[in-house]
Amino acid sequence: MVLKVFDQRFATQLREDEKVQPYKMDIEFDYHRFVRDGGAEAFIDGLNTHDEMAEEDESWNTPQEEAYLHDCLLDLYKTGIQVYNTLKDLQGEEVPGLLAAVLVSGFDPDVLEPVTQGFPGILLQHIQGFLLTNLADYSPREIRQSICDDSVRILNLMDDRGILNKDVQTRSFIVSLDNAQRKHFKVIMIDFALCNSRADYEDDQEWSEFKAIQEEQEEAIGRVMQTRLEGSFVYRESCRYKKPASYYE
Repeated sequence: MVLKVFDQRFATQLREDEKVQPYKMDIEFDYHRFVRDGGAEAFIDGLNTHDEMAEEDESWNTPQEEAYLHDCLLDLYKTGIQVYNTLKDLQGEEVPGLLAAVLVSGFDPDVLEPVTQGFPGILLQHIQGFLLTNLADYSPREIRQSICDDSVRILNLMDDRGILNKDVQTRSFIVSLDNAQRKHFKVIMIDFALCNSRADYEDDQEWSEFKAIQEEQEEAIGRVMQTRLEGSFVYRESCRYKKPASYYE
């Protein structure tokens, strides 16, 4: 099993992206007080109801930054759960099985008083294998075409279920030996926190156009792997969506 915890204290990339300083213990004490006194809840409520507050991020203090990061990760957690529920029929086959949603205690009770807020997490089936990124290092040349084709197939299965993954990369896939057929490789897609669903778009045209211009989709796998594998994989576009005329202007 794998436990993925959405804890802003250790979300290194998010902290860098949002230009928030690395976590230190004195930050936790200040943030704990902010949560306990109700300031964090009021701050997040304000962000959700007043768009202009998000533009004032340069004036936020450290506890406010921590509350913002925690709320961002909570959104990613909710998205991940929603996607796994949408892909129930693919769990254990094309995506890992979702075993449980959990809540991890947020603070050490020996150091800080308990608070109601913790960190959400998802307990997932562990997939033993290697990243698609490293396919050339771990697979014979003759099967690379089928493995990469299967990665694109899984991506399109998500599309069929109304899921748009905005962060598709070669590291989004694990290649492992199929337990049922030990000589055959199996592709599993992971990481669904940065997804949109069909319900997020006004109509079919908007949905199709947005998907068509997402380079993170098929091309992020097909063209990258074609270059990386130097002739042992040929990418063929599925052309499932037609780009709008404005895309070429």
